[in-house]
Amino acid sequence: MDAIELKFSDFHTVSGASKILGVCNGTVRKWERDGKIKSVIHPINGYRLFREKDLRELLCKLIVEKTP
Repeated sequence: MDAIELKFSDFHTVSGASKILGVCNGTVRKWERDGKIKSVIHPINGYRLFREKDLRELLCKLIVEKTP
């Protein structure tokens, strides 16, 4: 199995995720608690981090749900 190369630049904080998704920080935290989006914890500072790929997938899903 090939190792997946991940960089911290592939991840966003709550604030960055909220900007991508167009919602407030509290909504991002709620969606994370509700299981709509996964987060990981930064090993040094303990911040929640959200993978950009996951954010983009959720954004597409939200757009499709809103489309009549």
